[in-house]
Amino acid sequence: MVGAGVAGWVVGRGIGHIPIGNGQTIDDAVTETITILFFPLPGRAKCRSNSNPFTGTPGSVSTTPTQDRRYGPDGYPDVDVDYGHPDHYPDIDGPHAHDWGRPEDGSRPTNEDRGEGRPMQPSDPKRP
Repeated sequence: MVGAGVAGWVVGRGIGHIPIGNGQTIDDAVTETITILFFPLPGRAKCRSNSNPFTGTPGSVSTTPTQDRRYGPDGYPDVDVDYGHPDHYPDIDGPHAHDWGRPEDGSRPTNEDRGEGRPMQPSDPKRP
């Protein structure tokens, strides 16, 4: 039987955040498997869902209908460019970008490391 502390942690964070070894979670393993099976080539991967994979080939860009995500040298998100919800940042005209930071302890980034929306810059990923 799972202890109350572990059960509370799973319920609070969701099953995808359960560690499975080597610093990976269930979410990481599923994302990596899907990426290998469906997007085996480096470069721009076109996803059919509204969610980009959390990990990708370093320097590559993944595209969904509502977001472009560039991956940093460690394979985790570097920059997200969001389309289609101007109500989130009404002071930004058009698409906006989010920079991803990294935890100081060197662990994998989480959604808490995704920065606030900002206007797009020339270096941000652009739609082809």
